[in-house]
Amino acid sequence: MHRWKYDIYAPDNPSTSVDFAIKNGDEWATIQVKTTQVKNSVCLKRESSRRSGQSKVYEYSEGDFDYLFAVKFPKVYVVPFTSLKNKSYVGLKDYEDFAYDLNDPFTYSHPPHLLGELNE
Repeated sequence: MHRWKYDIYAPDNPSTSVDFAIKNGDEWATIQVKTTQVKNSVCLKRESSRRSGQSKVYEYSEGDFDYLFAVKFPKVYVVPFTSLKNKSYVGLKDYEDFAYDLNDPFTYSHPPHLLGELNE
């Protein structure tokens, strides 16, 4: 994100629905990050710990985050929440239009435009 010229902030609460918030000027967006090394998909569920030591699993819903960053090196898929076809499972092959190859120098000179487009 820094190479794409966004300021990035991490929440203090590990149970929040976002992993990062990004800012450029007066505009903000929230990001959820999921990674995979072997599969061509990511699961969209989050766990929240309770005081009793047990955890509860939640599905994400609209408003929880603005963008999913699904990472399977060397690609990062930057998918707006509103473009997700399934809110609990993301097959990466369905989102090639949102993929950025981290080995390609073009990726760093032409970053995704994350701020502003949410309000268009």
